Amino acid sequence: INNGNITFEFPTLKSTSLAFLNTKCTSIMVEVLNGTDVIYSETKRGRTRKTTGWYSYFFEDFEYQSFFLFEHLLNPNGTYRITVSGAECAVGVMVRGTIKDLGDTTWNASKGFTDYSKYTIDDWGETYLKEGNFRYYARGEMAIYTSKLSTILETFVSRRGKLSLYMLTDRYNMNIYGYIKEPELVWQNPVKSIYTLDIQGVA
Repeated sequence: INNGNITFEFPTLKSTSLAFLNTKCTSIMVEVLNGTDVIYSETKRGRTRKTTGWYSYFFEDFEYQSFFLFEHLLNPNGTYRITVSGAECAVGVMVRGTIKDLGDTTWNASKGFTDYSKYTIDDWGETYLKEGNFRYYARGEMAIYTSKLSTILETFVSRRGKLSLYMLTDRYNMNIYGYIKEPELVWQNPVKSIYTLDIQGVA
């Protein structure tokens, strides 16, 4: 968190993607450096207006985008330089790694959150609220070619006890940073099969 821009650098270490969660900024820029030379640069805006009519156009405020994804950052021995710009900037989580295709999310996937706030009602019916932390969760099914199910299972086994960023879809903000709880693979037929996901986010 900073009252102004945030800039930091770190080695790429063979990663090809960067994701930023729980952010607040006017813009965020990712540069890939080869020594001191900038060989790649991409900037994304952090404030958006989602107008649905004349009322929202005139009276509703700008919203900050909290999730950013930068892909295809190819330089295994280079340096990342991140510049987060704005009057007030914050970055909650940054994830560095490679993207792996785990299948196609089917409809009826769900996303919610567990609330750790405290709600107390006394003997006279007065309610007292104390805001606490929360964490997201997501559940759903993924469709995939049957021939890839064993590889998917090995991937989940390798990620046990580790946090990962799971993106159930490119739309609808279905991103969860956490871990998979007991995935179940179902061999449906020789061509296409499914597996179930129960993703638990971290607070």
